[in-house]
Amino acid sequence: MKSFIEKTPGKIKEILAVILAWVFCLGVFFGSYLNPIIELRELTPVTESQEKLTGVSGDQFRAEFITYLDTMYAAAENENLLVDAFYWQLRDAEEKGISYEEGAKSNALKGFLIDLESSNLIIKNDILYGYVVTPDLETIFSRYKGRMDRPLTEYMEFRIYELNNHLFNINIETLDIPEIVKRLDIIAERLTEEDVGFHDFYFSLQNYYMDKLLGIDHDFFMDYGKTPAGLSDYAINQYAKLLARNDDIARHVKDLLDEDPAADK
Repeated sequence: MKSFIEKTPGKIKEILAVILAWVFCLGVFFGSYLNPIIELRELTPVTESQEKLTGVSGDQFRAEFITYLDTMYAAAENENLLVDAFYWQLRDAEEKGISYEEGAKSNALKGFLIDLESSNLIIKNDILYGYVVTPDLETIFSRYKGRMDRPLTEYMEFRIYELNNHLFNINIETLDIPEIVKRLDIIAERLTEEDVGFHDFYFSLQNYYMDKLLGIDHDFFMDYGKTPAGLSDYAINQYAKLLARNDDIARHVKDLLDEDPAADK
C-alpha cells in the first residue's frame, strides 16, 4: 500500500516537503524557548571518521582525510535544515558585535552551537545564501597540516580560500569576474601538475567556475533594461580585458561578446 506522499504528484510533493521543513524549523524555534533542557545530538559518523585518522599516514591518511571531510560536509548539510530556526538570534548577535555563543538566548541554540563545535562545524553568514553550516576548515587544517602531503595541503588551502572570499562583490552588486578568473587560473595550474591528486575535484570545479564566468547558471551579467536586453556594461568591460589571453577563457568570452547586440564589435 503506497503512502499519501508516494501517491502525490511530483510538484505537490516538493511543496509538501518545503512546508514540512518549515513546520519543523518553526517547532525548533518556539520549542527552543519553552524547553529548559539543552539536547545535544551526537554526529557519530563524523566522530567515527575522525578516529580513523589516528595511526595512518601517506596515501592512506589522504584517503581517510577526504572521507572525513565528505562526512563533515554531509553533516553540515543536515544541520542546514535547522540553522534558519535561529536566524533572529544569530542576526541579533552580529548586530551587537558579539559571538553567536554570547548572543544565544535559547537553550536550543546553545545546544546547537555546542553540537557543531564538537564536530568542527561552524556557522557562516554567506552574502548570497544567508546563514549556512560548514566545516571549520581552518581549525581542521591547522590540526592535521603536519601530516598532509603537498596535493592535500594545496587542496585544503584552496577550500579555505573559497570559504573566506566571496564571489559576490557587494560594492558592485554582482559576481566578481576578476575573482572568478583568479580561481580558474589556480585550478588550471593544478590540473597541469603531474601529481595533482585531486584531478576529478578540480575538473568539476573548473566547470563550475566557467559556468559562473559565462553566466550559464545565473543572470548577474545581464542587463534587461537595455533594448534589446544584453550583457551589462560591467560584463562587457571585464570580458574585453580577457580577450588578450590565449586560452579557453578568451575564446568563450569572445563568443559571448560577438553574440551580444550591445557589445562593440
